[in-house]
Amino acid sequence: MNEDKMKWVSFQLAPFHQSAETEIFFIVEIAHGVKSQAENNEPTPYPKAIVLWILAHIYWPTRSSGFRTRQSRAKMRSIPEMALGSTGKAIPLVGMGTAVYPFAPSETMIDSILTAIELGYRHFDSAALYQSEKPLGEAVKKAVELGLIKSRDELFITSKLWCSDAHHDRVLPALQNTLKNLQLDYLDLYLIHWPVSLKPGKYELPVNKDDLLPIDLGSVWKAMEDCQKLGLTKAIGVSNFSCKKLEELLQTASILPAVNQVEMNPLWQQKKLREFCAEKGIHITAYSPLGAKGTLWGTDRVMECEVLKEIARETGKSIAQVCLRWVYEEGVSLLVKSFNKERIKQNLEIFDWELSAQDLEKIIQIPQFKGFPGVEFVCQTGPYKSLVDLWDGEI
Repeated sequence: MNEDKMKWVSFQLAPFHQSAETEIFFIVEIAHGVKSQAENNEPTPYPKAIVLWILAHIYWPTRSSGFRTRQSRAKMRSIPEMALGSTGKAIPLVGMGTAVYPFAPSETMIDSILTAIELGYRHFDSAALYQSEKPLGEAVKKAVELGLIKSRDELFITSKLWCSDAHHDRVLPALQNTLKNLQLDYLDLYLIHWPVSLKPGKYELPVNKDDLLPIDLGSVWKAMEDCQKLGLTKAIGVSNFSCKKLEELLQTASILPAVNQVEMNPLWQQKKLREFCAEKGIHITAYSPLGAKGTLWGTDRVMECEVLKEIARETGKSIAQVCLRWVYEEGVSLLVKSFNKERIKQNLEIFDWELSAQDLEKIIQIPQFKGFPGVEFVCQTGPYKSLVDLWDGEI
């Protein structure tokens, strides 16, 4: 807002608020209040002409230029981080997922990511499969333009190599395409999405089982290492890998996987895998911490669990907050997806309270159930003929 405009509106508002003559933030806050009153047909103390002028010349310009009020800035939370081995990177322990099913980009996704950034989220998880890389890239670009962040360097961006690109000669082009979609020069973390290869060309789930191929894990990982050496990603890792598959990878890897991103929640606690990864210096990131209800890879079992409902009632928290707090207390990072502004905010309200020893014991006793076993990758003519083959007997 230029100086002349500020003086004019200060003069117009002076009969109503003396402090408006000198406080630009106060003027902008008035504008946001007027916008809310107008939307809800509530009375405002200002003449209609001034209201219309405020909306046209202050509210919308300051909103589009990223001018944030003191109130909105105060809402930002600081999210704890954890170092990723020897990479020099630190991963925020709560991040935002971007996978919606059916996979599709949307303006809602962009707006939700911007809301998340303003609230304090810094880790955003994407994948070639999700079709969310372009919206995420647009949101990051807008966040910088709006002044929500100074640069992309303030964020931790993860994406994943889809199975149809899990071939040695396709890894680098796949990452380059991901960076193009995101409008970025580098990723913070690049993951092999599944220990599976498919015939090149398709990005879909469920997959065509006729396209399933054995993965040459050694050569694919070598190409991932090359991507890190080129500076196109700060760290590399895997997703949906069992202890046995990680052990196989570690035998030939020059650069150790920094992360194994896996399904984890109170109904699928991954104790054995977490202990193995801790021993090997591999960080665990939990996806589907709330069970991913409504997706191909999720169920409603987590959110409908009676034990979790009881703990939520006793603690005065939501079931989602109980789940997220449990994952956080287990010492791993987590990814949670919501495009609802209030839930995006609530998902960060897990740091200033603890689950009791009794609560933790109740959760330990919950019968275990894996929400997404991956039957889509099992086929009698493919490399994995049973779930035992895919998970090496670990589910």
